[in-house]
Amino acid sequence: MKKKDLTLIALTACWSFLFYQETAGINLSIFSVLLTLGVYIRQPQVRNQKQWLLVAGCTLLSAFSVALYGNALAIWANVIALILLTGWSIESHSSVLVSLVQGLLAWITSPVYIFLDNRRKNSENTQFAKYKKGILIAIIPCIILLVFFQLYRSSNPIFESLTNAINFNWISWGWVFFTLLGLFFTYGFYNAKKIDVIELLDDKAAYTIQEKRIKPLRILEREIPFADEFLSGKILFILLNCLIFFVNIGDFNFIFLDNTLPKGVTFASFLHQGVGTLIVSIIISILLILFYFRGEVNFHQKSKTLKILAILWIIQNCLLLVSVTFKNAMYVDVYGLTYKRIGVYVYVFLTFVGLLTTVYKIIKIKSSLHLVYLNGWSFFLVLVFASLVNWDSFIIQTNRSVKRDIDMYYLISLSDATIPEVRYIIHKVKDKEKRTRFLKYLDNKTYRFKENYKMYSWKSWNYADAKVYNELKNTHVTFSTNIYENYE
Repeated sequence: MKKKDLTLIALTACWSFLFYQETAGINLSIFSVLLTLGVYIRQPQVRNQKQWLLVAGCTLLSAFSVALYGNALAIWANVIALILLTGWSIESHSSVLVSLVQGLLAWITSPVYIFLDNRRKNSENTQFAKYKKGILIAIIPCIILLVFFQLYRSSNPIFESLTNAINFNWISWGWVFFTLLGLFFTYGFYNAKKIDVIELLDDKAAYTIQEKRIKPLRILEREIPFADEFLSGKILFILLNCLIFFVNIGDFNFIFLDNTLPKGVTFASFLHQGVGTLIVSIIISILLILFYFRGEVNFHQKSKTLKILAILWIIQNCLLLVSVTFKNAMYVDVYGLTYKRIGVYVYVFLTFVGLLTTVYKIIKIKSSLHLVYLNGWSFFLVLVFASLVNWDSFIIQTNRSVKRDIDMYYLISLSDATIPEVRYIIHKVKDKEKRTRFLKYLDNKTYRFKENYKMYSWKSWNYADAKVYNELKNTHVTFSTNIYENYE
C-alpha cells in the first residue's frame, strides 16, 4: 500500500476518533494541524510558496483560536482557512475567491473522484486483476447473503425467531456514515482537482489593464465616442464631489459642533439609516469608478483631471466612514456594545481598505480583477485575526460603563464562557425583583452548560469553557421553566 493511501486512512481514522459524537474544540485544532502538516510533507513544492505559507499560518492561528475559545467565529475562521488551504494546494497563486470555490468543489466532488481515481488506478495496475476473482467469489456473495438474510427475517416470523440470537446491533451505522464523511473530506483535501474554467477567472495577466484590450462603449447598438464618455465622467464626478461635500459638512456639524438631531429622528434610526445608506452609496461609488476607469481613460493625456476628481471623491467617501465611526462610538457610549455594532466597525474598516485599493487601481492602472484579489485577502485576514479576540468578554467589559441601564438579557444571551462575568454584573443590579429574575435566567443557562459539558470528552475541550466549568462546578443550580412564561 502506498504512503499516500496510508496517510489518507490514518487521517480518516483521526477524524472518526476526534469528532464522532463530539463538539468542536481542541479536536478541530489537532485535526487542522495534522492536515496542514500532511500537505507540507506530501507536497514539498508548497514550502517555498509565500501565499501557501501565509494561508497555512492563518489556518494554525485559527486552530489556536478554536482551542482557546471554541466559539462560532473561531470555528468558521478555521473551516474557511482549511477550504482555502485546499484551493491553494491546487494552485498557490490563486486569489482568495477562486481558491475558496476550488476548495469547496474539491470537498463536494470528492465521492465522485474517489470512484474515478480508483477505477483509473485499477485499470493501470496489472496486479489488481489477480484480486478480482477473489472479490467476485468471496465479498460479493457475502453482501448478497446479508441482504437476503434481512429480507427473510422480515418476511418469516419463524425464521426471525430462530435467528434472534444473531444481530448486527454492534455495527453503528451512524459511525460508519460519519467515517465515510471523513474519508470524503480528507480525500478532497489531499486530492483536489484543478477546474480550468474557474482558474481562467484568475488570469494574472489580466490584473493590469492593457491598452490593446480596450473596446469602445456601446449603448443600444450605438458606439459612444470617447470624448463624450470622458466629458460625462468629468461632469458626474464634479457634481458628486459637491454633493458629498455638503453631506460631510452636515455630519461634521452634528458630531463636533451642534450634537442635535432633526425633529422626530431618533439616535438609533439616525445611525442605522446612515450605515445602510452608506453601504449602498460606497458600492455604487466603486462601481462607477470601475466603469469609467475600465479602459481608454486610463491612458488618455487629459485623464489626470478625471483621476484627481475620482480620488477626491474617494477621499470624501473615507470622511463619510469617519463620521459613521464617530456615530457608532457615540451610540455604543449610550446604549452599549453588541455584535451588530462591532460589525459596523468591521464594515467601516473593510470599506476603507476597499477604497484605498480603488485609489491604487486608478493610479497603477489595475483591473477590476486585481481589486477583487486584494480585497479578498483583506476579508480573509480580518476574519482570522478577529477570531483571536474574545469578543464576548470585550462586550461585557465595555458595557459596564454605558450611560443607560445595561441590557442584561443581551449579556445573558452571550456565550457560556461569560457566565461568571455576567453573574458578577447581575449582583450589582439594585432592583431586587429584576436581580432575582436575571439570576434565574442565568441559573438555567448555567445548568444547561454544566449538563452539556459533562456529555463530551477531552476531544471537545477548549480553554474558555474549561475555565468556566471549573469555576462553576461547585455552584448548585436547578433548571426552571416558569421563568419563560412572561419573557418576550
